[in-house]
Formats: sequence, structure tokens, C-alpha cells
Amino acid sequence: MSTDPKPWQRIDVPPEVARVPAMLTAEERRYLIWTTAVACQGGGAVVDLGPWLGGSSTALAEGLRRSGRPGKVHCRDLFSWSRSYMPGYCDVELPDGADFMPLFREQTAAYRDLIDVRQMDLTRAEWSGEPIELLFVDAAKSWELLNEILRVFAPCLEPGVSRVVLQDFRHAPTYFIPLVFDGRPDLWEEVEAVDHGTTVTFRLRRAFDPTVLPYDEASFPFAAARAIFAARIAAAAPAHRTVFELALLVKAVVEGERDVADELRAAVRRELPDRDAEEHLAAAEDCAAAALSRQVRATFDRDGPAAAEEMLARIERRIAEREWIAVLREQLRLHAARAGIEAAARELAAHRYAAANAEILAALGRLRPAEPLVRSALSLLEQVWTAEQDADRALGTLRELAPRFDGDADFHVLAAIVARHRGRTDEALEALVRALRLAPAHADALRLRAEWS
Repeated sequence: MSTDPKPWQRIDVPPEVARVPAMLTAEERRYLIWTTAVACQGGGAVVDLGPWLGGSSTALAEGLRRSGRPGKVHCRDLFSWSRSYMPGYCDVELPDGADFMPLFREQTAAYRDLIDVRQMDLTRAEWSGEPIELLFVDAAKSWELLNEILRVFAPCLEPGVSRVVLQDFRHAPTYFIPLVFDGRPDLWEEVEAVDHGTTVTFRLRRAFDPTVLPYDEASFPFAAARAIFAARIAAAAPAHRTVFELALLVKAVVEGERDVADELRAAVRRELPDRDAEEHLAAAEDCAAAALSRQVRATFDRDGPAAAEEMLARIERRIAEREWIAVLREQLRLHAARAGIEAAARELAAHRYAAANAEILAALGRLRPAEPLVRSALSLLEQVWTAEQDADRALGTLRELAPRFDGDADFHVLAAIVARHRGRTDEALEALVRALRLAPAHADALRLRAEWS
């Protein structure tokens, strides 16, 4: 483990790097420049996973430029905007899900010749197999993402040489990163860590064997996780100790270790001012709830609804936060409905119309009128009926759905389309009138009424 003095502290950050919006500290930018300018020797590619607007990419590219070595920074990101947190770090307003890759290109234009950027869903990552000397990771936001990053990129690291720069190591929501890296001292050794920021860097000790994957909560029983974090807490500077206590708190809540969780809450309240402590504790609790939700959804996807319900029952027995169970059940309900709609789309693509119809009915059975997914389900139902040309099935399905969705405008628009298809114009117009009573500005209902009147 490296100690002070930290050579990157003397690195200057040029305006072309400093001006790019980023979730990095000034020291982290200096450190990234140093890694490619000094620490790396040209033994492999430089890869940047999760560059956002290019703060890390420009720093790494600046280091490459200073080194005089050939090569590029290979940037991979989904480039999908999230309004939940991104606007807090820049003066940009985009809708959720917007592609911000053009903004990345604009922000990194000064290093265009040194950056290779590709849009990629890192849950289905791809890499050429080229050796990697430096892997910067700011995309491991879940067990799934961390596993996929390790599966695809870690086998290309050279033992004793390659660095893995973990930007989220000192970050409670990604509590699983210290578990994976500190939990395998035979595989990873810490080589650098910034004083100001969340970045910690590891070097691979021996060739990475992907058969150790996947990691998940069960890979780190609570006793093992507690020992890993206890070592970090004991060695950490005061500024970082609380982060690891919060990370352990997330794991404790997820595992239902109530006494340990209470001890950690008390420790955080002693170390931080009242308002800061409560904000950080609330954030940690949210992380634990999100982790439990991911577990339930993954169980549903892998083993089906009965297994997911059984997991929910086990969670209910072990956690103190009773209100979470209702939230988890709601999330599972919506997840199951969404999965049913996706299954129906696959059945429709395979021309299995009866199966598609059944999947949509099951999904709608989980939904309530006016929920956003209802429109998606009904729209897909219309596609099934249009492709199948079976008016009798459509009519029977509508009758089955009517008691539940009589208060949903989208349902009445669909009923109007079916009635019109069967030549019942008056019935179709009546359905549109009901839709417009429920939603006077419903665009489809207004358009169809104008076309049919």
C-alpha cells in the first residue's frame, strides 16, 4: 500500500480538464493525469468505464498527451441521462433517458484525437481482448455491473502491472466494491488512494479467473463483511471512517443485523453534525432498500413469482423496517407487470398471439387503472389483435378487463378501436366519449373522434 508523499499532488490540471463537469475532486483529476503520464508505461490500453461528461476521460487523455506515448482512452458508457442526480453536477437539463453522448463529445473536444468513445450497455459489455494497463471504473453501481465489468475486462489485466482505479470505493451505496476487492487479498493489492475523494486503486496480483464470478450478497456472509469493513474503519483517516461505517450499515440492514445497525447509526451520529448524520443515514437506508429490491427482482427473473414472494417473506421476518415491505411488494408488482409485457412482446414477435394475449392479461391483472404501464400493455394488446385479426378474442378480452379498467381512459380508447373494427361506429364513439370524460385532453381519443365523426 502506497504512502505519502503522493506524487500526483504536484500535477497541474489544465483548463481543458478542469472546466469539464465531473463528480471528481481536484485531487482525483490530478491523480488520473499522473496515472497515464507517469505510472503507466504503455503496456496496454487505457479504459474509462462510466466517464459521464468526460471529466475522467480528459484527465486520462491529458496524461497520455504528456507521456508522448501512442494510444487512446477507450471510453464506454450508456450515455443515458438521469434527472435523479446528474443535474446537481452541471448546468444541463435533459429528459430522463436522453442520449448525452453529443454533450460528452463537446466537452472532450480538446482531446478528440486521444479519445475513442462508444455507447455501450455495460451489463452486456464487450472488449477486443487487448491487454489493459489501466482500467478506470465509475460504472460499477450494482453487483450485476461489477460482475460484468470483471468478467469482460479483468482477464485482460496483467498481474503485477495493471491498475484498476475504483472511483466509487469510498462510497456507501457501492458497499460491495470493498467487499470484492478487500475480500480477496490474494488477488488484489491496494497501491494508491487519494486523500480528497472516493478513489482507491488496486493492482492485480495474479491472473484473474472469471469462474470466481458472479459475486452477490451471499458471497460475503455478514461476519466476513463485518471483518472486511472493520479493518478499513480501523485504518481509515477520520474523513473516510464514516464512509465505511455507512457502507457496513447498508450491509447490516440488508442482512437483518439490527443490533450492529443500531451501533453503526450511533457511531455516525457521534462523528457527524446532526443534520449531516441524518442525511447520510437516510441515504444509507435508501441504499439498503434498493439492494433488497434488486434481490427480489433478480429472484423473480431467475426463479419466478413464487420464489420472489418467498424471499419477501424471509426479508419481512428479519428486518425492522416494516414500511419497506409494502414498498418492496409494490416494486415487485410493477416489475412482474413489466416482465409480462416484455414476454408478450416476444410472443407477438414469434406470432404466438394467444400466448401474447394471455401474458398481457396477466400483466394487466397486476396493474391499476391509469398507471403508466397500462398504456404500454393496452398498446401491445392492440398490436396483437391487429396482427391476429381475431375480433372475437378482442371482444372477449375487453369484457374480461372492463370491471377493472372502466376508469382508465386508455382502456376506452382501445375499446373504441375494437368496436370500430367490428363496424359498430356508434359504440366506438360512445367509448371515445367515456375516454374523454376521464381524460379531456387525451390526444388519441381526440384524434379518433375527429377522424370518425
